[in-house]
Amino acid sequence: QRGDKAGWSTPFRWQWRQDDGAFEPYADAINAQIETAFNDFSRGGGNPRFHTPPIVRFVDDLPHRYHIDFVANTQTSELRCRRPIRRVKAVAAAHGHWQWQDLDGAWRMYESLVQDVIEDAYRKYCDVVGAAVIDVRFPGRPETYRLSFVEGSQTNAVSGERRSMRRLAGALRLGPFKKEEARVR
Repeated sequence: QRGDKAGWSTPFRWQWRQDDGAFEPYADAINAQIETAFNDFSRGGGNPRFHTPPIVRFVDDLPHRYHIDFVANTQTSELRCRRPIRRVKAVAAAHGHWQWQDLDGAWRMYESLVQDVIEDAYRKYCDVVGAAVIDVRFPGRPETYRLSFVEGSQTNAVSGERRSMRRLAGALRLGPFKKEEARVR
C-alpha cells in the first residue's frame, strides 16, 4: 500500500478482478492516477472515464492501455476484455500525527493548531465526504499550502515548491523519557 513517496500509504486501493474471481491491486503509480481521476470525477469536475498509461499484462508481458469507467466500475482493455474494478478503503489508525519533509530530509511535525485540521480533512476524504486535496494556511505563514492525500505531498501555492508529507498512526510518545533516552547527543 505504499505510494511513491517514502512513508506514504494511500487511503484507497484500486483493484481489478482476475479470471479466477480474485481481485488484484493496481501498481502504486497507476493506483494514484486512478484515484486522482476518480476524485476529480466524484467532485463533479472530471471525466467518468480514465485512460491508463501502458500497463504490462500478466498474460503476455506486453504493455496495454485500459479504459476505466467509474460509473460502471469496469476496466476495458484495448482488446475489449472488460473486467470489474473496485475501490477498497485502507484501514486507518484511530488518529494520526502529520509531518512534512524538510529540504535536509528530516521529518518535521506540523504545528499543533494544524494537526487537527489536516486529520479532520483526511478522515472526511477517507469517508468519501471530503476532497483529496485541501488548501491550508499555517500559523505565521502568509502562503497557502495545497495538501494532497493521494500523493502524500504539500505544495506552496505561491512558489510551487513541493514536499512530501506523511501520517504517523497512533499516539506519539512525548515523555516522560527514561534517563538513557534523554541524553543529549
